[in-house]
Order: sequence, then structure tokens, then C-alpha cells
Amino acid sequence: MISFKKDMQDYSICMELYDNVENNRKTYKDYKIVVRINAVNKSERSALVLVYCDGTYIGNFSINECGGIRYKHRATIGIVFHQRYTGLGIGSFALNWIIELAKELKYSQLELEVFANNKRAIRLYERLGFQKYGIFPEYAHYSDGCTDDVYWMMKKL
Repeated sequence: MISFKKDMQDYSICMELYDNVENNRKTYKDYKIVVRINAVNKSERSALVLVYCDGTYIGNFSINECGGIRYKHRATIGIVFHQRYTGLGIGSFALNWIIELAKELKYSQLELEVFANNKRAIRLYERLGFQKYGIFPEYAHYSDGCTDDVYWMMKKL
């Protein structure tokens, strides 16, 4: 059973999406955990959603405002799931949830960064309307000397 937990005052989008996914539940205990995590941010235009499967934490997704008066139209998003839970449609659900929430929060631009070798994620982002706008060469450096590039992708809402 997959369950989604979020910290937002308005649950309208979340509850609507719960109705569209089988076997979802929300518990007060998990809500308190998310409140503690989001207390650091203190933004009414950001959210962190923790995802559990049968009580086990499997990943999260988030939306965060870019800040500053000139950037209020922009939000960054992030999504990460344990490898065992990829390819099951959870990422698609999460991204659609974020896109709908972004519209409700009056963002007009969503941005993300993705490792260039993560072809599956890039296909998903492109299918949902994100486009590549730049590359960060050698973004990550590893102890074995290898590096990874990262794409900067954006979606206009």
C-alpha cells in the first residue's frame, strides 16, 4: 500500500489526487513528521511530501520557491525514490501532483536538475512538458575520479 504525507494548510489537491490512486491512506503520526521537516522552510509556497509503502519510507518529492521578489514565479522541484520503487508509476503520480500544486500556488515556471545519464527520468520529465535548457558539466565528482553532468530542465505552466 502506498501512502503520501504532506504538510500544507490546503489539502484540496492532495485529497483529490488521493481519490485517483488506489489504496492510499494518511495518518496523523506521519503528518507530524512532515511538519517537523517543513518547519525549517517556513514557506507557504513550498511542500515536502514523504512517500511510504507498507510503512517503509521509499522516497520523497518537493516543490520550493526560488525566493526574491524577481523570482516569485519560479519554483524548483525535486523527486527521489528508492531504486526498487521506480518504474511503478509513482514518479509520474508525484510529478503530476507537483504540477497541479504549482498551478494552485500561482507559479508559472517549474525547474529541476537531473543527472544526464538518468535516461528514464529525463523521458518522464520530457513527457510531462519539461525541456532541457542547459547542462552543468562535471556537476558531481566521485571518489573514484568519475564525474557526472547534470541537465537543467524547465516547464512553463
